Amino acid sequence: MYKYEISYNNRSYRELIYKGIWLQYGIMHRLFRTKSSATQQSCWCRAIILLIFMATHLHAAVSQNDPAPKDKNADDPEQAAHRESQFVAAPMFVSNPAFGNGFGATGIYFYKPQPEDKISPSSAVSLFGLYSDTDSYFVGLFNRMFLNEDQWRIKIGLVTGRINHDLDVPDFGDVEFESNIEVAGGGIERRVFGNYFVGIDGAYRKIRYKEGDAASAEYFELFGVKDNSSGNFALPFSYDSRDNVRFPYYGTFAQIRPQFVPSWLGAEDAYEALEAQYNRYLQVKPRRILALRLYTRLTPTDTPYEGLSTLGRRSDLRGYTSGEHIGNNLLSTQAEYRCLLTERFGVAGFGGLALLYDGSIKNVNSDSLFSSVGIGLRFVLHKETRQTFRIDYAWGKDDEDGLYVSVGEAF
Repeated sequence: MYKYEISYNNRSYRELIYKGIWLQYGIMHRLFRTKSSATQQSCWCRAIILLIFMATHLHAAVSQNDPAPKDKNADDPEQAAHRESQFVAAPMFVSNPAFGNGFGATGIYFYKPQPEDKISPSSAVSLFGLYSDTDSYFVGLFNRMFLNEDQWRIKIGLVTGRINHDLDVPDFGDVEFESNIEVAGGGIERRVFGNYFVGIDGAYRKIRYKEGDAASAEYFELFGVKDNSSGNFALPFSYDSRDNVRFPYYGTFAQIRPQFVPSWLGAEDAYEALEAQYNRYLQVKPRRILALRLYTRLTPTDTPYEGLSTLGRRSDLRGYTSGEHIGNNLLSTQAEYRCLLTERFGVAGFGGLALLYDGSIKNVNSDSLFSSVGIGLRFVLHKETRQTFRIDYAWGKDDEDGLYVSVGEAF
């Protein structure tokens, strides 16, 4: 196992982390208040460097303080000293016009529900929290389990949050409004044969919108924005030959996922959507991975606002603000080259193209085409599971961009 060659004791680690958190607060406080672009750029650089430092040392601090469970090698002092902790933590930072500039933290605990199972990936419980300078926040709790030699995959999650939107909508202008979101969901998948899975997942969400500036009322009327409480379910059919579910070196993940939002689950405007994705991973050289992605989301022409496809949701595409570019149908493709320079640190470069349009494919024009390029840094938080911490910066067209700090890969 990799060994941290650092002589700090546990108390020194804690002091470093506390000082880092306090320093991060000072940087963010200055960033939020300053009007100078030069000062803002300086703050951005310092914040990113400090995030990398905190991620590295917070992981080391947790590893020292969390003794590993005893096993047949527990009487070996050297192996026990180097055994990897099953708990990891990392700071998070977000810069997005839809959410604002903010920071938070996430913690993940890896565990084996069936210790005798040597085939299933490690299950994980994760908790995260984010807060921004727009008085927006998100808090979430998730549990993802792999059971019976990866014959069953189960996930559950709870999320609550508030977003104070400040959007620049093409052909409309600036819009400010507030949305409050509560979501509870889960899903289960069963391996039916080979690498094929079938399953069902669903969620219940409550969304409340509140007008902000004068333009928001017109925006709400134009796009049919209104409060809603409804449930949905989907029937995913998947193929998964990846060698690792968190950071694959090789393999394929493909999924077709029809989604239903029916009136009998509370939807005022029922609709359906079809999602499909194909991710391919190629190990070009040791620790050099080419990741390829195709994604589509299709909805009918009468789909309500909350069900429309949008750029910037998840990773399709990075560099755009979710909610600014919306339409019935989204087609996107991405390529990302991931290079691990050491056992812990790596870099990435990525690019993508997307089509976002309403109705038939005949409606596609030059305004429907979007592009994105970006670069990123990687830090392996947990070597056993290949859980990564990433910092990505992406550029879209028309001077749009975005900074993404997260645990886990974009796809």
